[in-house]
Amino acid sequence: MYVYEPSDGHGLRHDPFVAIVAPRPIGWISTQGVGGGRNLAPYSFFNAFNYRPPIIGFSSIGWKDTLRNAQETGVVVWNLATRALAERMNQTSARYAYSEDEFVRAGVTPEPGRLVNAPRVAESPVAFECKVSQIVAMRTAAGRTVDTWVVFGEVVAVQINEDLICDGVYDKAGGAPIMRGGGTEEYFTIGAEQRFAIARPCSRLSSKGQACRKPGSTVGRLFPCRRGLRQRRRLADGHDHLGEAPAVRCPHAMTAIDQTSDPLAVPDTHAFERILCDIV
Repeated sequence: MYVYEPSDGHGLRHDPFVAIVAPRPIGWISTQGVGGGRNLAPYSFFNAFNYRPPIIGFSSIGWKDTLRNAQETGVVVWNLATRALAERMNQTSARYAYSEDEFVRAGVTPEPGRLVNAPRVAESPVAFECKVSQIVAMRTAAGRTVDTWVVFGEVVAVQINEDLICDGVYDKAGGAPIMRGGGTEEYFTIGAEQRFAIARPCSRLSSKGQACRKPGSTVGRLFPCRRGLRQRRRLADGHDHLGEAPAVRCPHAMTAIDQTSDPLAVPDTHAFERILCDIV
């Protein structure tokens, strides 16, 4: 096992830290200054941090133009970086003067935000409009200030290309996102062939005080969420809550029963309701 302490250096040809924490989604962030000047830049330390409300965050190593605009205006927009936009995204990583417009430099189109005064990249299939909730200056364990700031933004509007919505589900692989690897040039893509599924264990107890799922049992994983249960009931009746045939089958309604030899089999939903897992 190779061991090193970061404070003493890694002793390798390249620092493995960012290569190990990889691949990482890219925070392609667009902002607009108080004077109207546009900025667009990618950040490799980016992710989602909360469901409700949805909050994303990215870190800026050094006080950069994006951070300045985020602090002054209180809004940012995240744009999905795709394989088709990789070269143009990379162009926006160059150091430009504050007065330079990276939209122009990269040859992408600024589209006004719906709820925030900042543009999105029109060519990108997904965008999050965000209101800045926090800007946090990072510190070491010893309390020393680090020249890095984390910007958190609450997502107030989401725009998705309708081609990426299939039966009410966002097509993650179809979006062809690119992700950051280690080094200065390494990126990764994902596709449907990399996808696999694992059912989350249920930690709830049944009415008898027993775990809701035993090894090899379908109990506890028949209905991944209450939304699926409601949809399953409607499917069992052949109608939705308005008495009309459901137009789209909810993917959350898929159950182990769907894989049985009896396609008409309907589980006792009341018996299972007590031991459901609320899996998001």
